[in-house]
Amino acid sequence: MALGNSTIVSAITHVLGKVSQPIHVHVLESRPLFEVFRMAQEIASFANENKPMLDLTVHTDASVGVAARSIDIMLIRADLIDKTAAVSNKVSSLSTILTAKYIAPQGKFVALSKKEKALPFSPPGQEETHPQEVTQAWGKHSAPLKGPHRQVNVNNI
Repeated sequence: MALGNSTIVSAITHVLGKVSQPIHVHVLESRPLFEVFRMAQEIASFANENKPMLDLTVHTDASVGVAARSIDIMLIRADLIDKTAAVSNKVSSLSTILTAKYIAPQGKFVALSKKEKALPFSPPGQEETHPQEVTQAWGKHSAPLKGPHRQVNVNNI
């Protein structure tokens, strides 16, 4: 199972290029920006060109409990790794990892990052992203939530 971007794609395609046995890859689609959809496209493109035995399944991130059944390895991209080897990532990654660990205690959990993401000092504070990352996926359906007499707060941490 995988969460992440090009670092994860590189790791998965490297393995696909080296093994002759079937590989089952389950990716969790991240909402609201659908970043992992592009990752699945890259893995599928590699498989189409190189013909490894690949079974690729895309799950919504909310279905991690189903996706995690009988996993061997879970790959997660680390946004930062601090001097104590603590991994920093999106807040939702914690619930994903805890759920997967509960469902598949035999699984190994591996954080991957580019070398420049490993810091020799403590990480910066929590990053907050713009609420529009959530609301843009709603499109025209968000109109009833806007207006002078409506108060809807979106917290995108």
